[in-house]
Amino acid sequence: MNILVLCKKVPYPSKDGESIVIMKDIEMLKKMGHSLHVACLNTEKHFVNTQNYTEKKTYWSCFFDKKINTSISIGTILNSIYKRSPIHITRFWDYTFLDALKLIVNQQRIDVILCQGLPMIWYADILKKEFKCKIIYRAHNIENKIWYDLAIHNTSFFKKYVYKYIGHSLANYEKNKLDICDSILTLNKIENNYFKHIYPQISCNEIAISLGDVHSYSKNFSSSKIKLLLTGSMDWKPNIEAASWFLNMVWPQISKEHFELTIAGKGIENWIKANNTLSDVKIIAKYESIIQLYETHDVLLVPLFSGAGIRIKILEAMQYGIPFIGSKIAVEGIAGIEDMGLDTFMQCWIDNINLMKDNPIYLKRMVQKNKNMYSSHYSFEIILKKWQSVF
Repeated sequence: MNILVLCKKVPYPSKDGESIVIMKDIEMLKKMGHSLHVACLNTEKHFVNTQNYTEKKTYWSCFFDKKINTSISIGTILNSIYKRSPIHITRFWDYTFLDALKLIVNQQRIDVILCQGLPMIWYADILKKEFKCKIIYRAHNIENKIWYDLAIHNTSFFKKYVYKYIGHSLANYEKNKLDICDSILTLNKIENNYFKHIYPQISCNEIAISLGDVHSYSKNFSSSKIKLLLTGSMDWKPNIEAASWFLNMVWPQISKEHFELTIAGKGIENWIKANNTLSDVKIIAKYESIIQLYETHDVLLVPLFSGAGIRIKILEAMQYGIPFIGSKIAVEGIAGIEDMGLDTFMQCWIDNINLMKDNPIYLKRMVQKNKNMYSSHYSFEIILKKWQSVF
């Protein structure tokens, strides 16, 4: 089949969860023998130089990107009101991008349009009416859930109101605009059931991603200091919220004699300037690969209060053999470990971190359990079969 993959950002090189999902989907479809054509908006916030991307035939048959400014302005607000659509959808709208997509669909005889993310549905709707293509929506998460969760945990009345308004507008969009789709693909069972309930007439399939085989690397845990790792893009609100809570509430109560903490992630420089609680913390703004971080640290921390979809960092930890401590939100939807999530109570986290002190046997048991769960649910063969059931 000729498949057009629509993205609201350039996913290569993949440096965050959304990009990793897109590239793993592309790699899987390519291995299945489909011809892939990738079209992306290239946002100013996440701009990537794509000058040589058309030559990367390993991933796609052709590549197109369009630079766009998605920052919120008076114009985008008025456009959102006029079109009665969420601002997080209208700010990704560009007529010249649509014109380019029409040429691609016509010239490449596209059979299926795979929408990576909610903002791409608007384009797909128009293209389907004109060219009769099949539409598949790849839901990276339930968009409205993230904003409702942010509203619940925010103490500012104004921000709480804004987050609720955004969540409500996105919920309406998700409940009324996806009926154009021939299929909806989710990353976990919880979100698959959500869309099945709203759109019982549409084929909904739970298809996670596979990061590859379980890593053979065997970690040796130090009997002295345990090296804790907190990582994530610090330009994403849920990660900022999680890191701030941990630094303010939990880290001051942890023994610096037995534990050390590293925070690593994109956009961390700006976050540091606005944060005054970074005592006894190592900061890594840039690193070669997540594997390098896992090999030099002992335990991953994921204290999320809000979020949806699937936490790629936890799948990576399971694959590479690093124990993790995650909140209930963090492990939600990850098969085999849903019962491992912690409540976001300060003492609960302190007790679980202290449990690891001078306890390498406990840590090794966690590693083996996580690797077994990964092999059972996220191996390449399992995910491949799920994709084959869709195509």
